[in-house]
Amino acid sequence: MNDREIAEFVVEALQEGIVPWRYPFNVTPEFKPLFGRFFIGEPKAEADADYTELDAILAATGAKITCHWAVPKPRCERPPQDRILMPPRSWFVSDKTYHASRIHEVLHFLEQPWRVGWIGTDHQAEMVAEVGTAFLESHNRLPNDQDNLNIIKWLPAWANGIDASPAYLFNAVAQAERAVNYLLDLHRRKEAAQAEFPPENMSWPKTATRKMTTRKAAARSA
Repeated sequence: MNDREIAEFVVEALQEGIVPWRYPFNVTPEFKPLFGRFFIGEPKAEADADYTELDAILAATGAKITCHWAVPKPRCERPPQDRILMPPRSWFVSDKTYHASRIHEVLHFLEQPWRVGWIGTDHQAEMVAEVGTAFLESHNRLPNDQDNLNIIKWLPAWANGIDASPAYLFNAVAQAERAVNYLLDLHRRKEAAQAEFPPENMSWPKTATRKMTTRKAAARSA
């Protein structure tokens, strides 16, 4: 198939309720070349999923993620706020939905030019976030969130963009790949730095601590 046929095939799949960047569709012959690049194995069952590495990957970005009852739905606020706001974790129907929402908003957080950067439309950015979420879930063998409400909301705009140019789809997928690679590289560099300079080895020398204590005592008595 040529690029237009592939792009139209993706739209048709989405219109039928098939999300080609999620398992098991991302490993089928039709969709694997485009969406299977981060696949390392079948996702674990939800009961067996371990989100520890995902926590570390997202934390490496430095994104401030706040959960609060006054937040009705997840959102990423651009600078000067430059933060992610989410409802309380208990409001989400499942762990996989909660974690998928975190990934999605962190991918929006990366849109700033001093991070990954993104200059496309808002609706194309939503495709980037949806595809990127599935890519990172796939890399960590996490179960995919099956909530399609955001996809349904943006699908008409996606279909129009792809109809105008198949590059709409391929550029979004390429951006999702860049964003996920950025996250993974950031995480690896932070792990390497922590291995070279473990936190337990970063304490002040005892002599320096004694001198600081003496100076504080002298300042209080002055």
